[in-house]
Amino acid sequence: MAPGENEGAMPASDNASGQGSNASGEQPIPGMAESDGEQLRGVVGGDIEGKDVTVSQSVATVISARRDLCAANSGALVMAAGRDASVVRSGGSAFVAGNDMEVESGYTSVAIAGNSLRLRGIGGLLLAGNRAKVSESKVGVVISSDVRLDDNSRVLFTTPQAAAFGAAFGLVMGLVCFLLRRCRPSCCKATGK
Repeated sequence: MAPGENEGAMPASDNASGQGSNASGEQPIPGMAESDGEQLRGVVGGDIEGKDVTVSQSVATVISARRDLCAANSGALVMAAGRDASVVRSGGSAFVAGNDMEVESGYTSVAIAGNSLRLRGIGGLLLAGNRAKVSESKVGVVISSDVRLDDNSRVLFTTPQAAAFGAAFGLVMGLVCFLLRRCRPSCCKATGK
């Protein structure tokens, strides 16, 4: 790398125009790579964004696509797609898709899809979508109107179970707080604490 070049920016050879600037001729924002249809490989650090984003073997803070996202062997705090997302052998804190999402062999804390969510061989805490199909996976909570599980999948709570647990937990915590306020020691009552 030549002196004065920004280490966080994507190398010029990987950029859409090949000239060290993005497709519109602007200089890239340091630490951000842009992809509009071409595949980005080996990007480390910063953010990746574009209209249609395809990444592999990359690590970023945020990977976002205004339309479709395809990520393989990658990781990010957040992966977001305006329409569809396909995530294979990747991990992140949150996966979000406006329409359909397919995740295979990965891990996420939260996966949310506007329409259908298809998961195979993943671990996750919270999954939400209009329809969810879960195969060979272990998840905490699934919130969906139509959940389909195969024999090798485990879900801690489905939508009705999560609602019942939340209501019971709220009731118990309310009762505990009420009892703690009524059963204060006399020294606290005298000082007004």
